[in-house]
Amino acid sequence: MQNFNKKVTRNDVAKLAGTSSAVVSYVINNGPKPVSEKTRRKVLEAIKITGYQPNNIARALVSGKSRCLGLIIPNISNPFIASLAHAIEGEAIDRGFVILLGDSDDREDKELDLLKFFLQRQVDGIIYNAIKDPYLDLLSSSNTPFVLLNHMASLTPGLRVVKINEYQASFDVVKMMIAKGYRKIAIICGPKSMHNTQERIRGWKSALISHGLNPDPALIFYSDYTRNDGYFAALDLIMNAQYDSVFTTNEMQAFGALRAFKERGIRVPDDIGMTTFNATELSEFVVPSFAAMFQPVKLVAQHVLNMVLNHEVTDSVYNVPYIVKDGMSLRDH
Repeated sequence: MQNFNKKVTRNDVAKLAGTSSAVVSYVINNGPKPVSEKTRRKVLEAIKITGYQPNNIARALVSGKSRCLGLIIPNISNPFIASLAHAIEGEAIDRGFVILLGDSDDREDKELDLLKFFLQRQVDGIIYNAIKDPYLDLLSSSNTPFVLLNHMASLTPGLRVVKINEYQASFDVVKMMIAKGYRKIAIICGPKSMHNTQERIRGWKSALISHGLNPDPALIFYSDYTRNDGYFAALDLIMNAQYDSVFTTNEMQAFGALRAFKERGIRVPDDIGMTTFNATELSEFVVPSFAAMFQPVKLVAQHVLNMVLNHEVTDSVYNVPYIVKDGMSLRDH
């Protein structure tokens, strides 16, 4: 019986399968020459018996493919971002790729460093959720396929983008609040300089105006997308505004705001209503459960991988569907 305690080589697999080393290579790499199904099964069985592990570095040098994709996200501590990254990683693994995760920590300088690192590593593609404006010149000059996540600026021909209509989704959340009888709807939004902040405010304003209500600027509270900032934005709201409900445009902000209301003896939904945006399953388990907008992250991940791996796609935008769900954080007036 052959001894496989030493490092197993392709020749060992070929000897056990009764074929050549070249045929083993064709099976592992799915080409370039065809292999009969019978021979293919013999090779795969020999690989299983020997525990042979292909040299991925060598394969990458020969094929020009690393089987790695770079994923740049703004902040993994955000539950929605984490759930999306998890879905993308799972979809990539199902397709034989691994994800190199880069968390920019909401820092543009770190985002640029991560992008340069992934390009130097010659990843097969980049999935990129920019903090503000993506570094398109650097990406385009690299000839590396890339997909932009949630890109809000004007679209340049040739870009592959997976995004949600932030304006319409915000409009629909506020519309649901109005249908419940709320009239003085405050908004806790993100940093003023961010594209998604402005789109979410625009949706809030349009929903109010379309129902004959006044979008009072005094009901707009800017905040970072964190629990801590949501907490202090809610305290500011409590002390300085007249309101009957609040639309938090980020789930972490919502958690922070809920604590602030609890500490001040303000009951949700008895005293005020609350909704949030880009919610995860956490919003369904908090008490009270949040009325919210949800994205289907598994579906998003599938489209992201389709777009980054299909090199024939040139100008393509996928508009993510979303669901606005009622919850226990709103009541009928």
